[in-house]
Amino acid sequence: MKFLTLFSSILFLFSACNNTNTSNTSSNSGLVSKDSSSSDTLNMCFQHVEGNRNQDTSYIHLILNQSAVTGQYDHMPYEKDSRKGIIKAVKTGNEIKGVWIYSQEGMQDSLDIAFKLQDASLLQKPFSVDISTGRQVLRDSSAYSIQYTRRTCK
Repeated sequence: MKFLTLFSSILFLFSACNNTNTSNTSSNSGLVSKDSSSSDTLNMCFQHVEGNRNQDTSYIHLILNQSAVTGQYDHMPYEKDSRKGIIKAVKTGNEIKGVWIYSQEGMQDSLDIAFKLQDASLLQKPFSVDISTGRQVLRDSSAYSIQYTRRTCK
């Protein structure tokens, strides 16, 4: 069942990436307001660059359809193993909370995620390491401290 759900989500993601509607990519007005009731699908893309030489890149492509959010999230640190996967989330107001299902070194894993749409950017709560398990986790007490810049979708 998980495989079927994942396959369906990936298929939906790839079909959405071919969307030729560019009406919302030229301005910041494409950000969804808190009271949005539009039934149109909105594509939004963001990028975050960090590291000593700005070589670590994260790219997020969100597909918003009312309160349902899907998309692609790729985290590519320079000369390290990347994590690439899909987002399944729900939007409430300007907050997006859900799960990131990704692959790293041929293994599939997932992490809870939390984003906030703000002006022309996207803010993310950072991951912390759970000392008892050694795994990354999302803590509710974390602030939205990682800022992504809006960019044109590919």
